[in-house]
Order: sequence, then C-alpha cells, then structure tokens
Amino acid sequence: MNRKKKRISKEKIRRVGEILEEFLIGNFESEFSVGARLAGRAVEPVFPVEGPPGEPTEAVEPEREDVEEQQVDEEVEAELYDETKYYFDLADVEYCVDVTITEIVQEKLVPGYDNPQKPPTLSEMFQTLFGEEDNLTKQVDAFEELISGYEDHVHIDDLQQAYDVMSGIVKELKDRSGN
Repeated sequence: MNRKKKRISKEKIRRVGEILEEFLIGNFESEFSVGARLAGRAVEPVFPVEGPPGEPTEAVEPEREDVEEQQVDEEVEAELYDETKYYFDLADVEYCVDVTITEIVQEKLVPGYDNPQKPPTLSEMFQTLFGEEDNLTKQVDAFEELISGYEDHVHIDDLQQAYDVMSGIVKELKDRSGN
C-alpha cells in the first residue's frame, strides 16, 4: 500500500513560522538577551584627539569632573559585566518552547495534535508537517538538543546557537510558504 502524503497548506506553514518568530524568537530575545544581545549596547571607539597638524599638543591635567565621570563610566561598565548572565534555568527555556507549542496546537496547525493538554515536541510536529528526513525536521532536532541543557541550566552560547538555528528555520518556513 502506498499512502499519499497530505500536503500542508502554505498558509499553515506561514502561520507556524509566524508563531515561532513571535513566541519563541521573541521570548529568547527578551528573556535571555540572545540574538540582538549586543545591539542595545553602543560601544563608542576611543581615539586620541590631537590638535591640527603642526601644532604642539599640550599636556592638560584632567579636570576633577572628568575624573569623576570616568569613574562612574567604569563602575557602570563593571555592573554590566557583573550582570551578564551565562547560565539560565532550563525550566525558563522550556517554558518559552511550551508556550509556542501550545499556540500552534490551539490554532490546530498540525494534523493529529489538537489537545493542548497532551502537547507534542517541536520535532514531532515538524515530522508530521514535513517528514522525518526533511531538513527542517533535522534543524528542529538540533534546536532541541541545544536547549536541552545540563544539570537544569542552559549556557548562553547554546541559547545563541539555538536562536540562530530557529531563525534559519523561520526563514526557511517563509521561503516555503511563498512570503
């Protein structure tokens, strides 16, 4: 018996991509500061400022206000460094994924999965949508491996890689849906 595989509509593929982008990528950016994590911190290059060529430069003693301002800048920079978080709770990462899966299930976008009380994994959903051997399914497997964590924690580097993988998945879904 040769069963013909039912094609998933481009509209459903588009909507799955939108949900992944809104709920999963959006939450990764806001909760874990991955993706555009450095975009919010503008770093200004420091160049020595000299007078016009040919003029001697004067050694000027910094004013007290400049010294205090520099100390404040160094303290802020130290606080930013101290606040950098390298490990995140696995439960928080799983929650972001679960919210995304719940939304996909509630919108009935994947055939066979319509009970939010018994949600599938992302890879199970992608196997149903695209097949086990599809590149997207393999990418979702890689995503799930990256966020699996170790001793109930997930490292920021793994989250960044997972974010990059999911961004690629969303882009591929957009391409496949014709958007």
